[in-house]
Amino acid sequence: MADEPVFFNDQVVGWVTSGAYGHCVQMSLAQAYVDSSVATEDNFTVEILGNMHPASRLAEPPYDPSGSKMRGA
Repeated sequence: MADEPVFFNDQVVGWVTSGAYGHCVQMSLAQAYVDSSVATEDNFTVEILGNMHPASRLAEPPYDPSGSKMRGA
């Protein structure tokens, strides 16, 4: 829906800006702004329609991280 709160250690540290299911990578994906003090952490929780869901920060894009498919390589 957007604007879902992102929690870290039971504190709101950010907000989801968008999300969808990534069919190529077979996982739910969301983009969020989080406070810079926790930006490198991994274990977050997102509240969606009143239910809490675990969330992890991805260190690199889940699909074609090198960009080779985009370049036709």
